[in-house]
Amino acid sequence: MKCFVPLAAALLCLTFAVACSRSQSQPLVTPAAATGVAASTGGASSPAAPQSLPSLSATAATKEALIDAGNAAMDAQRFAEAIIAYQGALDLDPSNVDVRTDMGTCYRSVGQSERALAEYQKGLAVNPRHPNANRNSGIVLAYDLKRPAEAVKAFQKYLEVWPQAPDVAQILAMIQEQKGK
Repeated sequence: MKCFVPLAAALLCLTFAVACSRSQSQPLVTPAAATGVAASTGGASSPAAPQSLPSLSATAATKEALIDAGNAAMDAQRFAEAIIAYQGALDLDPSNVDVRTDMGTCYRSVGQSERALAEYQKGLAVNPRHPNANRNSGIVLAYDLKRPAEAVKAFQKYLEVWPQAPDVAQILAMIQEQKGK
């Protein structure tokens, strides 16, 4: 049986990662606690104790928990939940093109093609050679937004980046189809 990190737990992880201070009465939420693993706060902090930022390892664990939650939601076709989790991960690491591309795909799945394309373009600004961001841009441009000339460019970039892609024949057919429009 597969175990999925609930979105609420992922959002608690995000809260922990971005929180820079907390009052004495608020419990400390760790990535372990947010994913259902028991954890101890180690006692209350004194009012004079300095507040510190979450550690890099806690932020990394939080980011991974959010990505896992997004992937699980996407696999279950709960695209709105996946978008929320992916956005949380991107808040922690805006340069993660894989997550940005997956979030774009979720936007397309909920009928928001312009937002999907915007996410792919943000990812391509970080890494213009990201194969899936190029391919997915072409698909949205061709079939959702009806912009064939731009779709052809995106598909051609995809083939330039990954000339041995398993779907070369399909992409070449899409290029020909779009050139005919």
